[in-house]
Amino acid sequence: MKKAGEGTEIQLGQMFKDLSGLIKRTVLTVGWAGIGKTFLVHKFVSDWAKKGFPQDPHLVFPLKFRQLNLLKGKKFTLAQLIHCCIAETRFIEEDILNLIFTELQTARDYNDLPFKVMFVMDGYDENNFDFKFDFSTGLMNVNDSYPVEDLLVNLIKGELLPSARIWITSRPVAANQILKEFVNRMTEVRGFIRDDQKKEFFMKTFSDETQARSIFSQIKESKILLTMCESPVFCWILATVVKNMGTTFRLPKTLVELFCHFLMGEIQRQNPALGEADREKLIKDAGEVLLKLGELAFHQLKKGNIIFYEEDLKACGLDVIKDLKNLGFCTTFFREDVSQGIQQYLESGKKLSEPQCSALASMLQMSEEVLEDLDLQKCNTSQEGRQRLVPAVRNCKTARLAGCNLGEEHIEVVASALSSNPSHLRELDLSGNVLKDSGVDLICAALKSPNCCLEILSLKNCWLSERSCEVLASALASNPSHLRELDLTLNNLQDSGIELLCAGVKSPHCHLETLRLSGCAITEKGCSSLASAVALNPSSHLKHVDLSCNHPGGDAEQTLLSAGLETVK
Repeated sequence: MKKAGEGTEIQLGQMFKDLSGLIKRTVLTVGWAGIGKTFLVHKFVSDWAKKGFPQDPHLVFPLKFRQLNLLKGKKFTLAQLIHCCIAETRFIEEDILNLIFTELQTARDYNDLPFKVMFVMDGYDENNFDFKFDFSTGLMNVNDSYPVEDLLVNLIKGELLPSARIWITSRPVAANQILKEFVNRMTEVRGFIRDDQKKEFFMKTFSDETQARSIFSQIKESKILLTMCESPVFCWILATVVKNMGTTFRLPKTLVELFCHFLMGEIQRQNPALGEADREKLIKDAGEVLLKLGELAFHQLKKGNIIFYEEDLKACGLDVIKDLKNLGFCTTFFREDVSQGIQQYLESGKKLSEPQCSALASMLQMSEEVLEDLDLQKCNTSQEGRQRLVPAVRNCKTARLAGCNLGEEHIEVVASALSSNPSHLRELDLSGNVLKDSGVDLICAALKSPNCCLEILSLKNCWLSERSCEVLASALASNPSHLRELDLTLNNLQDSGIELLCAGVKSPHCHLETLRLSGCAITEKGCSSLASAVALNPSSHLKHVDLSCNHPGGDAEQTLLSAGLETVK
């Protein structure tokens, strides 16, 4: 789990503590559907329960909005609500809970409390309540009954049990409904954001290492599957399908095909003893149910509903017991909502949060339409937000990532996009990022890939050295090399670096037409090396060289002109 906006990993048990060790009251954890928020809650409660009593906190009350929705319109005391939702608490008498809550209602300092309590509210995005965060009821009497929504909103605001800890989980789209003044810390569950994390999952899931590598190799060939595998739940579904298919497997290429395989596997698992004739009838019945489920999902998602209830199923002619339970259907739906105007949305001026940027990056990767131009500096978000948009380069033609303080993990993503099959990138601007030699190594390795079709590359002011020129030369000499323009402006390459770069320029595989070397500390010696490299390559395409802000000397320009190059002073 990471602290939102900072990219800093934190331990689950430390999420309520700031850097100085002080306890924060309310923590909001965000993450996409299926990314592992509820699993995180279960792990926390399980770890807490295994440690035994006493410990901090002394009591943990895990509440689910999916369950709380069913109590809408009803009134409870806080103790009654807990007994109603959490069966395991019923051995604690209501009077005892009221006594504890009365003490908490008047106390303010968590550290001085003789009895510490924590409430978990899982799935805030699923709530059907009309929370009024801007309406104050003042401190509440814990012995009185209130509507469920009043109890919940006042727990969050701190007007009910101000000294209790509150942990809320939500998808990003709903998290903004909670006013920032009521959230002391925000964290995010990121899932498998790196390819090596996804690979590790399958290596641990399958005992046959060769099979695991083959599966992941097939996943990397599909941008939709690779992107969806950021969700641990999706990885599990994919692994289940592979196991059901046996040794002679071929990964489904579409999500529809994948989920059909998954559902059929679940049906057969629920009904293992059926004969062939009964199995065929069951499959036919399942097909009819699938059509009804599709109708249900279509109408409900149009309304913006992501949770379906029994009355919704009945409206589409579905019987919960007959059609779903007996067939073994999983009733979780995955929603893919890719907007055609996503480029305009990115540049609309609307302030984007970091989690929203992560979601947009995933949407862009899964879109059937390749994005023409991704310019991160035009996105109204934080630096962390821009960095989270970097994976979208896998599905765009032009990527402008200048001045985004990219780290090695981001450059790995860009390199992966350059070498993927297919690779859509034609223009890449990494100006103003401190790549150094290690970053250039990653980019140049990708440039050598037969899948790479990059034509324009800007590495302006990227802290490149002489060694960077050597690996760039190797990339220019690779077959095929599609680079037509290379900008190395404001890198301290010097003559020694240019001499190494020329090994690539004189290669017959080099297709460079424009080379920008402004402010690279080049003298007449470096110019001579460049002219010589062009002269030694009869098929050279290089025509334009920018040597402004250098020290080429009096005869350097004539030397370059004689080699057929146009120069810029």
